[in-house]
Formats: sequence, structure tokens, C-alpha cells
Amino acid sequence: MLPLNTLPLDTIGIVIGISILIPTLIAIFLIRIRKFEELGMVIGVFLIVLSLTTYFYIIPMEIVEDTILPEEYIWEDEGEVYYWEKNSVISANEHIFNLPSRIDELISKRQPIEKNFKAKQVIYVTQLDKDGTKAIINDVLYDDKGEIFTVINNQEKISEWYGIDARLSSLEFYNVDAGRMGIPSDSKERYSIRVGWVESNGEMGSRENVVLIRDMKKIRTGLIDGLEFCVWESNVYNRQITWHEESYICEETLRLTVEPRTGYVIHVYRHLVISAHLSQFIEIYHPEISRYSLVNRFVNSYNPIGEAAILIYETTEDSQARHIASVKNMHMQLVYLPIVICVPMLIVGAGFLWRYGGRSYYWNRYKEFER
Repeated sequence: MLPLNTLPLDTIGIVIGISILIPTLIAIFLIRIRKFEELGMVIGVFLIVLSLTTYFYIIPMEIVEDTILPEEYIWEDEGEVYYWEKNSVISANEHIFNLPSRIDELISKRQPIEKNFKAKQVIYVTQLDKDGTKAIINDVLYDDKGEIFTVINNQEKISEWYGIDARLSSLEFYNVDAGRMGIPSDSKERYSIRVGWVESNGEMGSRENVVLIRDMKKIRTGLIDGLEFCVWESNVYNRQITWHEESYICEETLRLTVEPRTGYVIHVYRHLVISAHLSQFIEIYHPEISRYSLVNRFVNSYNPIGEAAILIYETTEDSQARHIASVKNMHMQLVYLPIVICVPMLIVGAGFLWRYGGRSYYWNRYKEFER
């Protein structure tokens, strides 16, 4: 699917309808009052004005500035994923915490989870409100088997639902104060944009919560395959967050490469590190030992933090090439669609004006001469 609803078919239909209806009404009116020579000139002027207005204002506004993400719109990206998860309080070969030997004996030794695979990140509009400006978005990461990717002892799905203002010039969350979902259209003059990470506990219809708000900075601009793009980046260090009702320590680097006129993302890089307290590791991986008073005393007096999971996602070259092709396709429509609609209208209007522009004057002179 194209990155935008770039064909404003309703607007094109209205323009074509107006170009037929209004000249017809003008013709009927002028014929009734017997203004035959003025008929062609008035229609010609009308078609010229309509074609110029449509070319320079109506269609460009509909294509970019006032475009709203349509229902069932899908943005799909393929990325290389590296995922690492501690999978225990300790592993078979390495301690994450210096535990007393009596506690160590209670815990089963498990190797960390480590995966490298190609994933798909999909963002799609599931529904629009009656006004067509607010949308419910599902933001989901699929693994190489086509299933929703789960993390943290296979308990948490990376699939969130949230509401946004679906206009490309906005993309703001409307249920929570978390800035924008991504980079809005026509962001050339901006150098800092607030982009939120919003979660819904992995379930549709659940309450939306703000995990963190990133301060995205425009770090550079350049050309890729002849097209202008901007790179936006944020870095988060040792940030306390709550994700799916659990508290973690977060470090993240997020980098988005976007086409500035539309905000369409062609490349994503995300490096996310989640750390947790010892008590959380026990709760997640070894809840059976929490009944021991020895464990509880140790955790209450000594509850350090260690890395729980690492997720690295980066768009593949093939996926980026597909995004660039979509942007080029859209740019062609921005150039040729107004031409296809407006130039024939302009030619017809100019023909009418050239043919009939001066005839009413000479016709009146001729009637005066006859008198």
C-alpha cells in the first residue's frame, strides 16, 4: 500500500463535477437571457480559474497537508532483530547477582535466551471515528514465524493499541499527553519533536499508559537515491519506566530516517536495554522460592539491579528500498496528478476564451452599426 492516501478521489470527483455542473448552469442562464456571445467567454474564464486553483491549492492540500491516514492503512517494515534475555536470576555459567550459597541451591540454572531473526514491525489503522480524524492504531512486532513477539519469560506481547490524531500534520496521541506517534509531515523547519512510547498492556481497549517521552532531535539531512531525507534521534539513559504494569530501568537509542514532506519512515534503528531488580527476577523466573524467609530477608536488604533484556531492531536494505520506491511513487503522483487533472481543463478554458473572448464586443458593435 502507498505510504499515504495520495489519491484524493473524492476531491478529484468534486473538481470534475464542478467543471461540468457550473458551466452547464452558466450556459442555461446566459441562453435564457440571450447572451450567446458572452457564453463561451464566461465558461473559458471559469475553467481557467478552476484549473489554476485546483493545481496550486486544492490538490496539493489534499495530498499532503490535509491528508488523513485512511482506515486499514498499513505501514510494514522488515528488520533484523537481535534479542537477549537473562532468563533467570543466574545462568549456568555466570552469576548476575552474588547470592548466598543456600539461595543459589534453590534456583535452577538456565542459559540466557539469545535470538537473531528477521522480524516485521507493522503499524496499521484499525478504525476511524465518525469525523475521520481520530484513529486507533495497532503497533505490533511479529517474529520470523509470523506470531506476535513475546518477551520477559514469554509473558509480554509487543503489541500495543493507542489513539492518535490521524492527520499527517499532527499524529498526536489524544488519550494521553505523550507528544506524537512519529514525525509529522512538513517537518523541515522543526529541529525537536516529542515522540511518545505508549503501551496498553498488549491488549486492545485497555487503558493507555505513557512509558516514556522521547525528545527527538534532527541530527542530519541528506539524499538517499536522489530523495531528500532527515534523520531524527533520541537517547535515553537510566530512565525509570513502567511497562505492562512492571517497573524497569530503561536505556534506549531510537533513530528514524524520514521523508520530511510527509514524515514517512524509511529506516528504523532501535537499541533498547531493560534492567530490573533482583526481586523482579525472582518474581518472573523463580516465584516458587519467594516463600522462603531466607530469600525474602535477602531481597529486603539487598535488591540490586541487573540487565534483564536487550532488543536491537534495524530495517533491512530490501525493506528500505521498498519504502523509497513508495515515496518515489507518491512524489510522481504529487507532480503528475495535478497535471493530468488541471492541464486539460486549462486548455479547454483557454480555447473558449480565445474563441469567444472578443466576440461579444464586436457583436455589440455590429448591432449598433445595423441600427
